[in-house]
Amino acid sequence: RGEDTQAVIEDALEAFPDDAVLLAQSYILESVSPDSAIRAHSRQKLDRAIKYIPREELKNYIELVAMSYHNMGVGLYKKNDIEGAIQAYQRTLEVAPERLNTLKQLATLLFVLRYLEETQALVSASPHAAADAPSPLYLRALKASFEGRIDEAIVFCRQALDLDPSEEIFYLLNHCYEKKGQLDKALEALHQAVLIAGDQVSYRTYFQLGTLYHRTGQFDQAVIAYRHSIRLHSQEAVKLYKKNDIEGAIQAYQKALEVAPDQSKMP
Repeated sequence: RGEDTQAVIEDALEAFPDDAVLLAQSYILESVSPDSAIRAHSRQKLDRAIKYIPREELKNYIELVAMSYHNMGVGLYKKNDIEGAIQAYQRTLEVAPERLNTLKQLATLLFVLRYLEETQALVSASPHAAADAPSPLYLRALKASFEGRIDEAIVFCRQALDLDPSEEIFYLLNHCYEKKGQLDKALEALHQAVLIAGDQVSYRTYFQLGTLYHRTGQFDQAVIAYRHSIRLHSQEAVKLYKKNDIEGAIQAYQKALEVAPDQSKMP
């Protein structure tokens, strides 16, 4: 458990107060604490740790800290601790601002949660590799979509999908087609996202699927998709409803029951 690990590290630091590895591990654990005072104090530990690292080892050490943070973000996300995952990814980028995989993960998370201003600020300020690889192509597609270059964003998405199809890229492609008013293509992109993700599909993908079904008058399918979203993660799905059109969601549910009353029994 995190609190047990922290206690062991603190005991060790009493004996070895200048041990860089112990300081870094303590920093990593404290910096995602819900207590703002503890988070602020954690930064001092990282600064101390860096002070005692030989210059020739500093680059590898920073990457180790960044990797630890990134992995923490992945783990928190899998546990549906969304805010904790965002904090962990943000701390990763504080340590290693150009870490491409973390940039992609954080941008994806902010984007699908509809923190659009934060997503735009992140992709606009971050360096983007020019390589034709999935992660930089995805970030360039995000940036292009925010700048209104939708056709260019679609090209970037397609190029990324040719290299490594993934749920997040199909989700972004759906967003681009939705902005162009091509809802059939947007729905197809979401269907592909569900297929590619399998049993790891995100509740957000199902939520967006329900929203598009509702917009296209497919109310029974909308309810099924919304129910899948809630089944996967009820608390966060409700947050999405609040950020979007809750009245529309209710209307979709009611319409679906009118069309097929036994929908209420579906999972």
